[in-house]
Amino acid sequence: SRTKTLNDLTTAVEIGQVLKDLSFPVKKKTILTHVQDLQTTNPKANQILPQLLNLKDNKQYRNMFDITSELGIVE
Repeated sequence: SRTKTLNDLTTAVEIGQVLKDLSFPVKKKTILTHVQDLQTTNPKANQILPQLLNLKDNKQYRNMFDITSELGIVE
């Protein structure tokens, strides 16, 4: 549905904004540490953290698309 697509796009943009300073490739642990460090200054970090917990533990994410497609946000 169109609404889901818009929500997914917003989420993808928020994830992109929160993770923009990460150096790729990264693993889940590094991503989560980065987001947790930002929680006090970036409210969006709190919003996306629950979704990022669904990433696979040992997978190497090469870019933002890897992360959002893994979460089923961007096809």
